[in-house]
Amino acid sequence: MKTFVLAGAAAALLAVPALAAQGPQRTPGQPVTRADMQARVQTHFARADADRDGFITKAEAQAAAGQMRAKRAERQAKRGAGRANLFERLDADKNGSVSRAEAGAVAARANRKGNGERPAGLFARLDANNDGAVTRAEFDARRSLRGAHMARLGGKLFERADSDRDGRISLAEATAQRLARFDRMDANRDGTLTREERQAHRAQRKAKRG
Repeated sequence: MKTFVLAGAAAALLAVPALAAQGPQRTPGQPVTRADMQARVQTHFARADADRDGFITKAEAQAAAGQMRAKRAERQAKRGAGRANLFERLDADKNGSVSRAEAGAVAARANRKGNGERPAGLFARLDANNDGAVTRAEFDARRSLRGAHMARLGGKLFERADSDRDGRISLAEATAQRLARFDRMDANRDGTLTREERQAHRAQRKAKRG
C-alpha cells in the first residue's frame, strides 16, 4: 500500500487507493482489506458532506475537490525546489529520461532511510508508452493527469457513483461503488488488496487503453 495517493476528497470515495494520507495511516507495501476500504470511504464521506445531511451533492463534491487541490498546492509549495527538481534527481545520468535502474536506485536509498519505495512504485504508471524510460513530458503529464482527475469529480465520477440518478451520493452508494472497484482489483478474492494486485490492475488498464 502507498502513503502517497492521487486525488481529491470525493475521489477518495470513487478512485483507487489514491486515497492520500487522510484517515488511517498506511506504510509502503501494506495490504488493505475490504473493511479498511469501507472505513476509509466513511471518513472521506463525512468530510465531503458539508451540510451533514447524509448526502454529497455535486457542489459539495466539487468544493471538496477544490479544498484538496488547495491543500495539495500548499504541500507542494512547502516541499519547494526539492520537489520541483525531483525529475532531475531521478535522472542520474542527465540524459533527459529516467530509466528503471535510476528509479530503483533512488528507491533503494529511500528504503535505507525508511522512506518507502515511491520512485520504483510510480515508474510503471509514469512510463506511459512502456519503453522502459520516463521522459520529462511523461513525468509532467502524470501531474496534469492528477489535476484532470480531480476536475472530473463533478462529472463522470460523480455520475458513476450516483446509481439512483437523484443528483446526490449517499454513503451506501459511495461505499458500493468503491467496494465494487476493490473487488475487481482483488484478483484472488481473499478480501485483501495487495500492491501486486494494484499494479496488475493498472497494467491491464494501460494495456486496454493502448
